[in-house]
Amino acid sequence: MAFKNIIRGISSLLLSLNFVFADIIITEIADPNDSATSRYVEIHNSGGASVTLTDYYLIRWTNANAAASSSIDLSSYTLASGGF
Repeated sequence: MAFKNIIRGISSLLLSLNFVFADIIITEIADPNDSATSRYVEIHNSGGASVTLTDYYLIRWTNANAAASSSIDLSSYTLASGGF
C-alpha cells in the first residue's frame, strides 16, 4: 500500500510540473575559406519569448581528438523572440 502511495505522489508531482523548452536552433555553422578569424555559429530563437542562454555552451572538437579543444559559455547572452 505504501508503494502505491509513493507512486501516486510521484505521478501527482510530475503532472503538476511545467516543463519549459526553449526553441533554440543552430541555423548556420560557417568556416569560410578555412579562416579562423571568419568562423561563426548562428543561433536562432524560434519561440514566442526571449531566452536567457544560461548553461548553454558551444563546445568544439577538432579532427579526431577525444577531448574538446575549446568551449564558449553563452550565459551572458539573451536571445529575443525571433532573434538571432
